[in-house]
Amino acid sequence: MQAGIVIAQEAGAFVSGSSETSPHDGDVTEEILTGRKYIVVRAIGDTSEESGRVAQVRTVKEFYESIEEWDPK
Repeated sequence: MQAGIVIAQEAGAFVSGSSETSPHDGDVTEEILTGRKYIVVRAIGDTSEESGRVAQVRTVKEFYESIEEWDPK
């Protein structure tokens, strides 16, 4: 999985862990690597209102606000 995360990040994607993993700052920690929940948001271009990075983080936060946490089996 580590190689996939590196490839995604090199392509401009934002990678984070579960909703319980915080902060969602794009720093892929050991907790995220050994966890079983990942979220990857593709690269987003900058707009006049916000940077692509801010849009990616906002997307992750909005996603986690709209779902219920679950345990992987």
